Amino acid sequence: MKKLLFVWQGLNHGGGETALINLTSKLNDKYSITVLCLENINKYQVPENINLIFLAAPSNNKIVKIYHKILFFFKWFNLARNNELQIINEGAAFTIMAWLVSILLRKKYFLWEHSCRSEMTLGGVAFSRKIYRKALSKANCIICVSEYCANSLQEFAGTTMNNTKVIHNILYFQAITQQKLLLENVINICAVGRITHEKNFPLLINALAQVIPEISKKVHLYICGRKDDEDLITNLIKNLNLQHYVTLTGHVNNTLSYINQCDILVSSSNSEALPTVVLEALYCNKAVIATRTGAAEILENGKYGVVVEKRNQDELVKALTMLINDNSLRENYAKNSKNALKRFDQEIAIDKWCKLIKSRIS
Repeated sequence: MKKLLFVWQGLNHGGGETALINLTSKLNDKYSITVLCLENINKYQVPENINLIFLAAPSNNKIVKIYHKILFFFKWFNLARNNELQIINEGAAFTIMAWLVSILLRKKYFLWEHSCRSEMTLGGVAFSRKIYRKALSKANCIICVSEYCANSLQEFAGTTMNNTKVIHNILYFQAITQQKLLLENVINICAVGRITHEKNFPLLINALAQVIPEISKKVHLYICGRKDDEDLITNLIKNLNLQHYVTLTGHVNNTLSYINQCDILVSSSNSEALPTVVLEALYCNKAVIATRTGAAEILENGKYGVVVEKRNQDELVKALTMLINDNSLRENYAKNSKNALKRFDQEIAIDKWCKLIKSRIS
């Protein structure tokens, strides 16, 4: 059986990690799979026949982190000897390491991009960024999860890259609980994701503050996600007197159950390659408002939901007001939502992955 080595930062909660688990679960009957993680973090149920290896516990000490990366490289190098193909998580350090391993062992490597490179702040000196771009160009293939993601990578590289391929993430929808989670007789709005700068929840909260005085219906916003920047959000909610209109749930294991009970799903992000939460909302037949990121690609630029420009509060206020007030419009989006998912059928993605891997290691 052919051997595949996946190299990842750690298995914390996130879209990329979920995609990894979903893919390896589908491939483990065809290939012998090892998943090597730098950090000993695992929030997922991994199939027993997948060889899962963690290097060390996370550390904030810079010297310890450098030491761990050195050990990690040698562990990676030794594992790569006996694997036909490496599939590497996005990021400058991992990409450069993958290139170095490929030079030393003459091994092929794929990069798996789940983010938008041109929209991210890349630290380090100019020389390291130049090496990163070179390592990107030397990958046998860069799998991008959307056209938006691929275009962003091209923009970052500053040149045409012929080694990119778009394959959507394999979707797996969790079971939906029947437990009542949201308020009744209220227009419930849901937003999902870690409370970080990229998700731009302040944009949504400020927009909600503008909408509430202008509508007659009761509304409530639920933000489901880990509270990385909780103080920033909680202070904003207090300053706008929205304590009775906004609930921060913290991390929840099954966000699909919250989405299934809401009326409107909002993705207010500054950057998204292929937001799973938007796909989940369509699966649950919900009206969606999303910024013009990879979410617009899912919504086909307004066919299956409302698309607003990034960081544009006025447009978001208008979209929220429109969907809150117009029941028939929400129902119309809900009725057509499943049609948007046809392009994201998991069998299509699995078939593309299998053909791609086979073409490189046969």
